Amino acid sequence: MMKRVLYAMTSFFTVLAAFIVTPLSISALHTPEVPEELR
Repeated sequence: MMKRVLYAMTSFFTVLAAFIVTPLSISALHTPEVPEELR
């Protein structure tokens, strides 16, 4: 039971991290120079 809950939480956080990281990497690829406001 605990393994199933742990697996569900791990996959949930993986998807959450993917949703957070993907737009950041895309914007980083499109704009190599980050404006001063974002730093």
